[in-house]
Amino acid sequence: MICADCHQDIMQRNPEMCPYCHSKNLISEEKFAEIEKAKPIVKKEMGKLDSIVMECPYCGSSQKLASKSNEVTCTHCHKIYTIPKKVLDLL
Repeated sequence: MICADCHQDIMQRNPEMCPYCHSKNLISEEKFAEIEKAKPIVKKEMGKLDSIVMECPYCGSSQKLASKSNEVTCTHCHKIYTIPKKVLDLL
């Protein structure tokens, strides 16, 4: 398991929360790899960054990023996922 908030590996079996940050937002290593591989869709207009759209790693729904927050709550499935720093730097 990996903590989706602090990104630390959790070695214990079936943990209820992260022993490092006490978050209950835990995901499997496979799901974490999928999230890290998620590619943003960047739309450019006249050389300016118009918007960034991210695909939810849980349900596949797309939504525009509105702020520089590294956590986003999906408007469709309401799960929280983390935005990579490289994407936030584009905003």
